[in-house]
Parts: sequence; C-alpha cells; structure tokens
Amino acid sequence: MDTFTHAFAGALLGKALFSQQKLSPETPAAAEHSPAARAAIWSVTLASAFPDIDVFYDIFSRDDMATLKYHRYVTHSFLCMPLWALGLAWLTRWVLRRFGVPSPTVLWLWLCYLVGIASHILLDLATSFGTMCWSPLSRARPSWDILFIVDFCFTAIVLLPQVAAWIARNPENSLRRALRMWALFVLLTVGAFALAESAGVGFAPVSIVIASGVIGALFFLSAGWPPLAKWR
Repeated sequence: MDTFTHAFAGALLGKALFSQQKLSPETPAAAEHSPAARAAIWSVTLASAFPDIDVFYDIFSRDDMATLKYHRYVTHSFLCMPLWALGLAWLTRWVLRRFGVPSPTVLWLWLCYLVGIASHILLDLATSFGTMCWSPLSRARPSWDILFIVDFCFTAIVLLPQVAAWIARNPENSLRRALRMWALFVLLTVGAFALAESAGVGFAPVSIVIASGVIGALFFLSAGWPPLAKWR
C-alpha cells in the first residue's frame, strides 16, 4: 500500500479511536479538537506512515536490490512494533512538551503508535507484495493478495469520509468547501485515469463521470445542499 493511503487510514483510525478519550491530566475531559486529542490523531497518522521509512535503505546501501531485500522488513514487524511505538511515543511527548503543547501521556501515545503501525502492517499484508511481519525471526513475506500496492478505490474509501466531515464541520463555509474539494477531486480522478492509461491498465472514460458524480453528491450533501438533504 502506498504511504499516502496508509496515512489517510491512520488519520481515520485516530479520529475514530482517540479524538474524545481522556488523554492527559492537563485535559481531563478532552474534547474532539483539543490540543491533546489532535496530538493523538496526528500520532496515529504518523505511525501509519512510519514503517515506510525503510525506503531510505537505498541511500545508505550500494546494493541495487536493497529495496527488494529490505523494504517491509523490521519496520513492518509485529515483533518490533512495541519498541518502535515506545520510541516514537517518548520522542513525541518530548517534542510536544518542549514546545509547550498539551500532550497525551506516554502510555496513550504508545497506544496511538501501536494502532498506527499495526494498521500499516495489516494493510501491507493485504497487498500482492506481502510483508515480512515476523522479521527478524523470519524473512517470509505473507501476502493475502487482496489489493494492489496502489489502489485508488481504497484510498478514496478512507479519505472521502474525512473530507466530507471537514466540509460539514463549518456550516457557514460548507458549500464553498464542497465546491473546492469537488473540483480538486475531479482533477485527481482525471489524473488517476491518465496514470492508469499510461500503465496500460485503462478503464472506460465514463468511469470519470460516475466517480465525479458520486464524489460531488457526497460533498454537496455534506454541505447541506440541496436543502432537502437533512440527513446530516
């Protein structure tokens, strides 16, 4: 799975699991958008992207096959996951306190990073490339082969609900936000179509129209337009 989709999935998990928890002594009844809650959400997002840091092996290795050998290795390991989470939790807590930002406890941050890293490993297991989830004890690459490494449909599934929620958050500017986001996602849809065509994996041009219509309906309904749409 590409790193951006991992991060989008992490943001969705963070908002679902940690946005309204009792995160720290400084915020005993932390609301969804308190600084501590935002720190927790960003931690899950960062954790969901973190394992792909191993793509930088190429910079330090003279082996042309380094990416194939070491990508999805120890940073993608269930066995190493608690240690990565603890180190990142401590570092995050230190940075936030140094800049005077209310922070969740190290335990909460550790849980945030565990959730994010675990989601990354599980999503990579679902791809055709597999992942060395039991490294360093085993270099086997289990793979469920459900998704391709880049899957625009899955990316949309984890990203669009978050954009829709952001549009609905501010009723005064929701329609303007919906228009802007719809225009952006239409461009992204056209770009995905062109990318697929260049890779020899084309699909019917009418798919652009259908996808744009579905996205537009989601965004404008989230903005409360037309006025009859009172489901939100």
